[in-house]
Amino acid sequence: MDDLRRLLEDIGTEERLRTVAEFPIAEIRCAPGHRTLRDPEAVGIMADEIARGALDRILAEPILLGLFTEESLLPEPSEERVRLRAVECLDGNHRLLAGLLSGRWQRVGDIPIHALDARVNGWPAHALAAEVRWIPLEVAQASELDPSAWSQVPASWGAKGPTAQIPGWISGLDEVIPERFRSISIGALLDEWRKAQGATDRAR
Repeated sequence: MDDLRRLLEDIGTEERLRTVAEFPIAEIRCAPGHRTLRDPEAVGIMADEIARGALDRILAEPILLGLFTEESLLPEPSEERVRLRAVECLDGNHRLLAGLLSGRWQRVGDIPIHALDARVNGWPAHALAAEVRWIPLEVAQASELDPSAWSQVPASWGAKGPTAQIPGWISGLDEVIPERFRSISIGALLDEWRKAQGATDRAR
């Protein structure tokens, strides 16, 4: 990966994505509370489309990645002070899973750059403030977040199921998120999907 200090500078979205272009899709984390897929059957269908290069439907909306960094308190002279703590999928888990399954998407740079967006510790490119993020309501309710730090999203806002909004700088690995809801990797999620598919096939 390029110099990760660039992620903390006022650079554009494409520059952010180029900085993490070599990051493996399998190591991207799902959002907290998303260890279970909402529509597992769609993954195989989308994987076939990606394998065929039929991307219009897949990439109609950008896949949103959260890049979470941290700085070393005692940096060695030969080490970078900025470390990439996690890359998390804020929106588009099914599509990332399908891309990995297809064999076409192995790293961030394999995805058409115009079909991606990125936040760095909750901040959009060139923004004046960090954004909030949405997570399942049950995760926020079970979390150790201060009650004043989150709120329920009204159904009229178009959320898919009961949803809460929390500060955008909180990642799915943070200790305020209960362990049972913390982020797992897209690679691990794909392994679980394959096991479930195998169980379904045997039951038929």
